[in-house]
Amino acid sequence: MISFRTLFYRTSISLCSLALILASGCATATKPTQHPVADLSPTPLPVGPNVVAPARIIPSPTPPPAVANTHESPVEPVAPIAPPVVASRATIKGSQEASILLDNFTAFVASIDGRKNTAGRNGWDSPFVIDAGHRVIEAEFNRGVFMARTTLVLEAKANAQYALKYATDAELFGHTSYCNFWVVDLATGQTVTAVEKASVEKIAVTADHSILP
Repeated sequence: MISFRTLFYRTSISLCSLALILASGCATATKPTQHPVADLSPTPLPVGPNVVAPARIIPSPTPPPAVANTHESPVEPVAPIAPPVVASRATIKGSQEASILLDNFTAFVASIDGRKNTAGRNGWDSPFVIDAGHRVIEAEFNRGVFMARTTLVLEAKANAQYALKYATDAELFGHTSYCNFWVVDLATGQTVTAVEKASVEKIAVTADHSILP
């Protein structure tokens, strides 16, 4: 007959074995399955004097779509600006010979193309500005109460300087009958007009000895 102590001892051993089996099963069931982890670190590039690094491709930016300007006005052609026209000019002045006994001999430009020389005899040495081209000159000679006048035709050149010349017999003991007029180019000394001869006349004088115009 099995004693109570022996039965208790066998039962304790069985229970311990069962507890160990259950504990091993739980540990095995709850342990997670380990998967291999992928290595995401960049692969090192080979290094060496003959190794060429791969070119880096940079994507080109996409240009924005063009927007049509429906309000743009048509462009009108602009005409070029013409340079200002500068008139070509020349000058002409008179001539004078001083006299000790009587009045001076003076030849001056009275008018050109009908444009009067307001300086008159007193401005005989002042250059009279004229346009280049065909000019009609009214020349006048004065000495005391004597005067002569004629017309000369001049083909004036741009930037030229002219002078009115004369020759007369209106001397102290001369006949006081004529005066010749012509124009010379001061740069060359050449005569540039025909020589025109005019009669010398006596200017009317008032009772107070003033000369009438």
